[in-house]
Amino acid sequence: MSVLQISGLRKQFDGTEILRGIDVEVNEGEVVGLIGSSGAGKSTLLRCIDFLEQPDAGRFRLEDYEIADVASAAKADIAHFRRHTAMVFQSFNLYKLKTALENVTLALTDSRKIPASQARDIASEFLARVGLSEKQDSFPDKLSGGQRQRVALARAAVLKPKVMLLDEPTSALDPENVGEVLDVIRGLADQGQSMIIASHEMGFLRQVADHVVFMDHGVVEEEGSAEQVFLHPGKERTQQFLSRARV
Repeated sequence: MSVLQISGLRKQFDGTEILRGIDVEVNEGEVVGLIGSSGAGKSTLLRCIDFLEQPDAGRFRLEDYEIADVASAAKADIAHFRRHTAMVFQSFNLYKLKTALENVTLALTDSRKIPASQARDIASEFLARVGLSEKQDSFPDKLSGGQRQRVALARAAVLKPKVMLLDEPTSALDPENVGEVLDVIRGLADQGQSMIIASHEMGFLRQVADHVVFMDHGVVEEEGSAEQVFLHPGKERTQQFLSRARV
């Protein structure tokens, strides 16, 4: 069953069109991997889905909730999408003066209006799931990059979104921290969490993604199963990209 449909998405900055009619669909429990060179539009696509950037044109559908013209989306439309999606940023975006537990708890008290005591218990459970029980009282500056990203993943997952949006979740990490973050993402995928992941970790996406979308200069150049795109790419541009990437 389709959870999210993006149709005809367009976005430009200063007269340059970054997204030129993007169509992407995510099914329930599916992981969609976004690949492509820097500047292909992957991050812009994710930010438009969560309305962190205002799209210029297109249609969004989240289960049975449709925004026919995203360029004129009402505040209620934007609130609905943000309530049912969760973004994980490459730069973590944690509150520096809040502990790991407080960062995750705030997601529940602010977005879901859950009472603080109950929210703390739920947040503690999710930090345990990402292996950070012993770090829940630590502030972000006392955590490694991998630990901070795991807090960010717990903060997103605790909301139980229809779709998680992950924007290069390992790009700011030291190589030794990448594996622990990828393990958490893999665990979320195994639990049936629908996700769109923009990443340069080709080997990881080959393992975890159900569907792969190769973007180039603001368009979808090729898409298909991970096996099809990575092992049997049909487009010359896809072949060129993958020949330079570590798959």
